[in-house]
Amino acid sequence: MLKLTALKTAALLILSFTMMSCQKNDTDLLQEAQSCLNTSPSNEARQCVSKISSLNTPAAYKLRCAAIYIYEGFGSASSLINGLNDMNNPPGGGGCSGNCSPTFGVISNFNFHSGDNGDTANQARNIATANEAVATCALTESKAYIQVSSLFKIGTLAKMSAYSLLTPGQEPTPAQIETAIANLDPAEIGELVSSTYSLACANNSNSSDAAQKYCDELSKSIDAGQSYTDIGSYLLCKINDENNPLCQ
Repeated sequence: MLKLTALKTAALLILSFTMMSCQKNDTDLLQEAQSCLNTSPSNEARQCVSKISSLNTPAAYKLRCAAIYIYEGFGSASSLINGLNDMNNPPGGGGCSGNCSPTFGVISNFNFHSGDNGDTANQARNIATANEAVATCALTESKAYIQVSSLFKIGTLAKMSAYSLLTPGQEPTPAQIETAIANLDPAEIGELVSSTYSLACANNSNSSDAAQKYCDELSKSIDAGQSYTDIGSYLLCKINDENNPLCQ
C-alpha cells in the first residue's frame, strides 16, 4: 500500500513538473507576438498580440501599440518615430496657406483614415482607433510612442472633421484641414496636450530635437491658459499660424 501511494505521488510530481515545463513564460509570449508582427500580414496584427492579452508590462503595451499602427497600414509605431523629424521643417509646410507650424505637416501624414470616410460610421471608427492608440501607447513608457499617438489623434480628428463637410469621394484640401483644426473641440485637445506633456515631456532631457519641438509647443500651450479649453485653443491656433499674436 505504501509502495503504491509512493508511486502515485511520484507520478503526480512528474506530471506536474512536465506541465510546468511546457508552460510559456512572459518572455516566450512576447517573443512569439513580436515574431508574428514581423512576419504576418498587417490585417493579422491584432490577432498577433491577442496571445499577450494577459500581460500588462510596458513591453506588452509596446507590442499592442505597434499592432494598432500595423493593422491600419502604417508599419510599426517605432518606424513612425522617424516621421517626427518633420517637426524640424520650417513653418508653412503641408500645403497650408500661411505660417502654420511644422505640426500641421506632421498631422497631415499622421492620421487614421482607412475605409470610406464619406461614411460617418467609418469616421467614428477611425476616431475610436486614434483614442485606442492614445490609451494603449500611454502605457508603453515610451515617450516617442506617446507623442506619435498624440499627433495621430489630432490629425485624425482634423481629417475626419474635414471629411464630414465634403461630398463623398472628395479628399480634403490643406485649406479644409486648416478649417477643421480651427473647429476642433479645444477642451478635448487641451486634455490631450496636458496628458501628453505629463507622460512624454516633463523632466525629459534626452529627447530628439523633433520631439523636443513638439514638447515645447505643448509647454507653451499649457502656459497660455488655466483650463483645458484655453490650452487647446492656443495649440490649435498655433498649429494653423505659429506667428499669430492673437492666439490665446
